[in-house]
Amino acid sequence: MKNYLVIILLLFLIGGCIAQKEESVTGQFAFPNTNLSITVPRNWLKTNIPGNPYPILFTEIHYGIKPNIQLEYYSIDASREQALTSYLNRKKKMYHDYTVINESTFFTKDNVLPAVKIKAKRTNNDNTPIIHVSYIFCEGKKVYILSATCAEPSLGEYENTFDKAIKSIKY
Repeated sequence: MKNYLVIILLLFLIGGCIAQKEESVTGQFAFPNTNLSITVPRNWLKTNIPGNPYPILFTEIHYGIKPNIQLEYYSIDASREQALTSYLNRKKKMYHDYTVINESTFFTKDNVLPAVKIKAKRTNNDNTPIIHVSYIFCEGKKVYILSATCAEPSLGEYENTFDKAIKSIKY
C-alpha cells in the first residue's frame, strides 16, 4: 500500500512540474529581455513553455487549437533577409507541408516601421489545417519575428485580432 501512495505522490509532483501556469494578462505586454511590447487582446492569457525564451499569448480553443501570438525570433545583430530566410527554413524543417501562401507589407499603428507579413499553411497531426501569420519587423540591426497561429477555419475571426495586436507594437 505504501508503494502505491509513493507512486501516486510522485505522479502528482511530476504532473505539477510539467503543467504550464496560465496567467491573465491585460494592456501592454512587454516581452522579457527585449524592448518590444504589444497590446494584448481582451481576455487572453499567457504561459511559458519549457525551451521557449518568450511567453506565449493565447485564447480559448477554436477548431482544436488555441489561437496564439508569440515572439519567435529576436536578434540585435541581423539583417531582415538573414532572419527571414533562417526563420522560413526552420519552419519548413519543423513542418513538412509548411507553405507560404501570401506575403505583403504591414504597417504598425503609427505607420513608422513597415514590416513583412507572411501567411503560411500546414496541417497538424490531427489533419487540422493551421495558418501561421508571421510579422517581421526591423529597427536598425534589431529584427523581431512575431507569429500568430490559428486553425484555418477561424482565420476570418482571428486575423483582425492578430493585426490589431501587432499594430500596437512598441519598441
